[in-house]
Amino acid sequence: SPNGTRGKRGFAGEKEKMNRQKCTLWLCAGVLIICAALLILSVFPSSTDSSFTRKVESDSFSLGMERLNDTLWETFYLQTGDTIDVDVVHISGELCISIGQKNQEPVYEGNNPELNHFQVNITNSGDYTISVTGKQAEGSISFHILRNEE
Repeated sequence: SPNGTRGKRGFAGEKEKMNRQKCTLWLCAGVLIICAALLILSVFPSSTDSSFTRKVESDSFSLGMERLNDTLWETFYLQTGDTIDVDVVHISGELCISIGQKNQEPVYEGNNPELNHFQVNITNSGDYTISVTGKQAEGSISFHILRNEE
């Protein structure tokens, strides 16, 4: 127009262009936030993730732990005079072991056992639960039941 002002059409076109630019900017910001969150989650795995192998036989229970953040257990019927032979290779993280009968004090309970090999003697017959709890635990542990042959 001759006096330097724009017509209605010019302002509407610029406003629409600015709205598109704002939408594009917000969309790009959202995509960046999502990408950053995914990167952080992949670098720092959740503390509840576990990766392990488990093997259970009639007289044994063993775990290979790449990362254990859980409690795993097995129950065995044991008789007076039986022995549980325990082998631990604890590389890192926290590891708690408990062996006992329901509603009774454990016959063994230990956090981050320093002994690589030890035995637990059974003095009363019954069902015994062997429980292993890990927090970012890595290593291996095995329990072998040595039956009393009397």
